[in-house]
Amino acid sequence: PQYAGADAYIQISGPSSVKYSAFGLEFSGTTDANGITGTAYDCGMGYPDQFPTAVRGNIAIIQRGNRDGKDFYFSEKVSNAQTAGALGVIIYNNVVVDFSGTLSNPGTPPWVPVVSITKARGDAMIALVNPSVTLINLLVSSPYYLKSGTSMAVPQIAGIAGLALAQCPSLGYAAIKSALLNTVDKIPAVAKKMVSGGRVNAFAALSSILVPGDLTGDCRIGLDDAILALQIVSGLPPQLPYFCPSCGKGLNGNSEIGLPEAIFILQKIAGMRQ
Repeated sequence: PQYAGADAYIQISGPSSVKYSAFGLEFSGTTDANGITGTAYDCGMGYPDQFPTAVRGNIAIIQRGNRDGKDFYFSEKVSNAQTAGALGVIIYNNVVVDFSGTLSNPGTPPWVPVVSITKARGDAMIALVNPSVTLINLLVSSPYYLKSGTSMAVPQIAGIAGLALAQCPSLGYAAIKSALLNTVDKIPAVAKKMVSGGRVNAFAALSSILVPGDLTGDCRIGLDDAILALQIVSGLPPQLPYFCPSCGKGLNGNSEIGLPEAIFILQKIAGMRQ
């Protein structure tokens, strides 16, 4: 499939010459390598009454969000820009993060080239007052491309939850949720914006659901774990100390496996331990 925006950016000309990386919105129109050059006009949030006459044949800068508390979609903003005669659209965020989005459908007539940038970059462009810019939104044929937001976070989380359930079919919903939330890589910048306060860590989440002595990582303690421990203890490759994060947890949680683990597993199998 083909997606726009694998090489999307904005080049500002003149004394304040600078190049801003951007994201091409899905279904957006595209450009060639030369892009679209014109004057960028502040068009508020993209409501019909916010487009100056001069934006016709030029580029509209529009802020993400709404002014009346009602949903105001990217496709509506861009449609209004096209009605005003804009040849391209730059949408900048209303919060301090990158973002990408979609125009929901291919559009009739086809959408003009549309890219998204950060709030800081949008504010900087507005402060320049009608700068001359070149908007680039090249087309690339690839099954992979950059996306952000909850639309992409959901499949990532669902995929890791699926891995956890495949590894330990007996796990319930609450256990999987806890494993995901309690093992994130903490990121201070999102501490107050996300329940988890960080970025999901698939390896940490899967490792957290293993129990001491489960060396093979199948969420149960059995003869296969004992055999693996005894092979390691007997000096068969790899030699001790054996560090194997993918093999589960040692008794002290550091992933080192030795004689204590072998004895522990054998006692479990023999019913000498609960």
